[in-house]
Amino acid sequence: MLRSELPCSRSQPHPERFIRLSSFTMKTPTKKLTTAAAKKQLTKARYEQNQLAKQILALRTFLQVKGIDPALRKDYTKRNNKIYEQWLRGNSFTAIAKKFDLTATRISYICKRVKLQQSKLKLKPSVLKARYPRAK
Repeated sequence: MLRSELPCSRSQPHPERFIRLSSFTMKTPTKKLTTAAAKKQLTKARYEQNQLAKQILALRTFLQVKGIDPALRKDYTKRNNKIYEQWLRGNSFTAIAKKFDLTATRISYICKRVKLQQSKLKLKPSVLKARYPRAK
């Protein structure tokens, strides 16, 4: 049997295929969607994107006029440092995760990032080792 005769070959996609772009998933029936319809949908989506960009710009301008930085995000530095300090004291990722209502994987990631940030700041490792057994 040739590859082109296989029922699910790459040359003949399944009638209902999922197109995944980052976090956006669109179910498209490939046999029913024509190129003209796809172009029309693309034009419509671009128009909606343009309108949304205008709304975002207006909201950002409004916040700037009110003296608020629109790009300001919540700062987790203190929380992350507390998490890292607890890990250095010997607490497990799971125990820390329960306390901060996060996953153990996220705690692990935070500890790695804080450790990297502190190594960039050139903290004295001898001081850290005296205080915390896990400090390296």
